[in-house]
Amino acid sequence: FHKENFVFVIVHPEADYLISMRVGDILEVHVGVEKIGNTSFTILYRIYKGGHLVGQARTVHVCVSAKDREKVTI
Repeated sequence: FHKENFVFVIVHPEADYLISMRVGDILEVHVGVEKIGNTSFTILYRIYKGGHLVGQARTVHVCVSAKDREKVTI
């Protein structure tokens, strides 16, 4: 990252937990790109326990200039 002219910043995280999870549970997380824009993208996370959907989350990432922190095109 130190050599690039840009960085990706998380500007919005959200999560919904449908069933309780505990430390030590074996979870499977499916990760995919939900949306790509000019300066941002959204990643969707689906969390499974024993084959059942137990939660999901989203993070919105924005591409910004490493120098001045202004939005730049991906």
